Amino acid sequence: MRTIKFRGKDIETGKFIFGDLETIPKEDIMVIHQYNDDGSYKSQAKVDQNTVGQFTGWKPRKCGELYDGDIIGFDDWAFNERQRKKMKHHIGLIEWSDEYGKYLIKCKDGFYEGNDVADPQLMGNKFDNEELLKEIGL
Repeated sequence: MRTIKFRGKDIETGKFIFGDLETIPKEDIMVIHQYNDDGSYKSQAKVDQNTVGQFTGWKPRKCGELYDGDIIGFDDWAFNERQRKKMKHHIGLIEWSDEYGKYLIKCKDGFYEGNDVADPQLMGNKFDNEELLKEIGL
């Protein structure tokens, strides 16, 4: 089963928190509810709506869970029958694509699918690492 969860920056602490998202339109706020490992309720916090991102379902071995808005680095490889050769290093922003109905990695030279990327490295996110967005050209 697909895990559905969110992260957002707590308005009071400025730190990311992870859990279930609740939107309260009348008050124009979003709240993330956190739970303990046993499923019992832990806490809740109002979050900055501009920093909310959903878990992509991608959990690479080296970087853990990846969320909408994360910036990753990865290599392109060319394969032949005897060897693999590193072709190019990319930096990309993970974004939801309404057109394709899935998360894609947006890079300077186009889009990549998460399944096509081997061993990505988490470099940051679009909320805290604007210098990386400049490298991507966003």
